[in-house]
Amino acid sequence: MYNELKNIPSPIIQLLLYLYRPLRRLGTSAWRMEVIRAGLLYALLLMAVYTPIVFLWQTLQAPMYMPFGVTDQGAYAYDSRYPQMSFDVDLASPGYMEWPMNRLTGDIYKSGDLPLWNPYQGAGTPLAAQPDSRVFFPYQVVEDVMPTATWDYFLLGRLWFAGIFTFLFLKLLHLSGRSAFLGGLFYMLSGTFVVFINLEQMVNGAMVLPLLLWAIEGLWHWNWRRSVVTVTASIALVLLAGQPEIAAYSLLLGIAYLVFRLILKPQQRTFIASGFLISLLLGLALATPVLLPLLDFMDSAY
Repeated sequence: MYNELKNIPSPIIQLLLYLYRPLRRLGTSAWRMEVIRAGLLYALLLMAVYTPIVFLWQTLQAPMYMPFGVTDQGAYAYDSRYPQMSFDVDLASPGYMEWPMNRLTGDIYKSGDLPLWNPYQGAGTPLAAQPDSRVFFPYQVVEDVMPTATWDYFLLGRLWFAGIFTFLFLKLLHLSGRSAFLGGLFYMLSGTFVVFINLEQMVNGAMVLPLLLWAIEGLWHWNWRRSVVTVTASIALVLLAGQPEIAAYSLLLGIAYLVFRLILKPQQRTFIASGFLISLLLGLALATPVLLPLLDFMDSAY
């Protein structure tokens, strides 16, 4: 399968294969089977915890919990699922802002345009210039263009993504399989994900945090070029994920972890630090479609 995909002249597929190469070279087939088993177990546990959502056609989508919708029938154009009890303590933001914004973003993409402007709020307001809209975060883009009936699976998919990359990060630190698995399980079922599961601008950032730490740790394990590509992609995803405050905290944690590892393992310190610096600059460059409009918009924002 890998060799067949390698011959497809698609830049997106080639980039994904490029990022996958470190995984192919990191270990034996037994190691890959351990990752596959962990991923399957995480999926099964999510199915068990969220059985009403996965099998009984219930929903976690915030508009269905609001006492007053924007129409007599509730959320506009909503025609799929019904509510299930939620422990989310902030339903107003995902219900009245994020859900409609996701729908608008998906409609704009499907019409062949870029989601730069929101004509339905006041006299119109920038859309891409507000990082909370997440209009260039790849995971969010795929969710937004899909039917609303599938959005619950994307909510749960964030938990799975966080769990599997926490597992990969801990395995890269040479923890045992059970310890790494429990670490991923505890993180993906922590309050950030379970309590705020539909506050996507925050959960997106929490989802890619273990990816960032895994990529930074990879600087000590992979060759320089592939390490730079992986760290660059992770930094860009952190910046595109949603709230700029969370992105700042995530990058601060990543830098602190890098410094901590350099102190404990000073071998090739200049080599690794230079690789991270280049990755940081490239990641910032990839995130300019959000960062530059945000900086310009801040002068006019309340």
